[in-house]
Amino acid sequence: CLPAKGMLARLGGDEFAIICNGTQERIAQYAMSIAQATELAFLVNGNDINIGVSIGIAPILENVSDRDELMRRADVALYAAKHQGKGVARYYDEELDRAQLRRKDIESGLRKGLAQELFKLHYQPIVDLSTGQTHAYEALLRLETPELGHVSPVEFIPVAEDCGIISDIGDWVIQTACKDAVRWPNNICVAVNVSSLQLRSHRILTVVTQALAESNLPASRLELELTE
Repeated sequence: CLPAKGMLARLGGDEFAIICNGTQERIAQYAMSIAQATELAFLVNGNDINIGVSIGIAPILENVSDRDELMRRADVALYAAKHQGKGVARYYDEELDRAQLRRKDIESGLRKGLAQELFKLHYQPIVDLSTGQTHAYEALLRLETPELGHVSPVEFIPVAEDCGIISDIGDWVIQTACKDAVRWPNNICVAVNVSSLQLRSHRILTVVTQALAESNLPASRLELELTE
């Protein structure tokens, strides 16, 4: 897939590096050729195995010739490509750097939020339109830190899933929601959103059981909802 003077090296694991000359359009063509070539199924022990690649591209510019900086930029672009799906190539740009820094700040804020109890639950009423009566409240997770201010769940939930702390946060939400709900009228339920990653965890049943036992909330008053 590469030109005659292109150089390919394996960095380790499943990561490779390529150096080659060409215009941005030509480099994009090389990247797509590699992506398409790896889409072909491999036959292993009678099974078709499909592999996909993600590609990050860092152009060598006059003001950027340091090897480590080039690799860092390619890695930033690769990270962005992975989040767009396999078979994707992404060029580095400064906006990707800003996005990665923001992500690191949010990850730090999430860990601090757990350690310093900066998470808060707000409750949105769920109303039966036929009667006008509230029959449940949905727990809405909010995070506000001194450094970041208010951070939207749309922004911090994917980061929590990526960095592996979504289950810890989800456990806290279930425990806190049960403790709050037990003080409500007996006919009011609490609805808690859970991540699919949290549901796959072996501890989810234990967490729910303990939260109900510690709060004395009847199980019939707890609803678990799978997020989109």
